[in-house]
Parts: sequence; structure tokens; C-alpha cells
Amino acid sequence: MSIRILAIAFLLAGVSAATLYSSDKTVWSTALIGGTEYTLLIADSSEKRQQGLSGVQSLDMYEGMLFIFPEAGKYGMWMKDMVIPLDMIWLDTQYKVVHIAEAVLPASYPSILVSPADALYVIEVSSGTVERESLEVGDKITLTY
Repeated sequence: MSIRILAIAFLLAGVSAATLYSSDKTVWSTALIGGTEYTLLIADSSEKRQQGLSGVQSLDMYEGMLFIFPEAGKYGMWMKDMVIPLDMIWLDTQYKVVHIAEAVLPASYPSILVSPADALYVIEVSSGTVERESLEVGDKITLTY
């Protein structure tokens, strides 16, 4: 059964990211954002990055997804098949915040958000995280994966 079919089935059931991606093959990361630890699903392949958090009905306050790209560049993010708003945080190769998009709504699709600066990572977390953690461009985030 494909991830997309599973995502639709879970969408109808109303699941969280942890439920959607819970398997032995799921890889998790931790990030220290503004002094608070977050648990992030890792999206490190083209397929995982394209799927992202599509179909996820809710995120716990301290969970999200870490997108890892093969090299630094200007990567676009979208809200395809999303039902919850997100904060998006682009990081450079040194884990420095180079761009932030707050409270991105599902209705923004098909718009694509792109950092003006090169990034190697993008973190997606629940809307309100950036404000709650007082995160700003130039801050550093500690990643463990």
C-alpha cells in the first residue's frame, strides 16, 4: 500500500504525524529551537520530501518534520494536501536560520515559498512555534540526527 493511500486513509481517520509515520523505518531527529526540544520526522529522500506532512491532521506542540536536501540551494515549500497551518524555518549548512515563514495556511497552495538565501534544511512545525520561541533570522538551531 502506498504512502499516499495510507495518508488518505489516515486523513479520514484524523491522525497525527507520529501515527502516520510510526514504523521501524521512520527516522527521527531532535532540534533545540529557542531552548525547547522538538522531535522531527526526517524527510531525506525526494519521495519523503514530496510527501512531507501531507494528510497529517494535527501536530503535537513539539513535533514537526526536518527536510534534508542533498546540497544547499533555494528550495521551495508548499502546502499541498495540508489541513493545518505551519511555521517553516530554513537553515543553512551551519544550522543558522536564514528565512522564516510563519502561519502558512493550507489555502496558500499552490503558492511556493522559497528562501532568498541558500538553505540545506527546512523545518516545519506547528503554527505559532516561531513566535512562542522568539525565533529570528540569524538564530542557530541545534540538530541531532
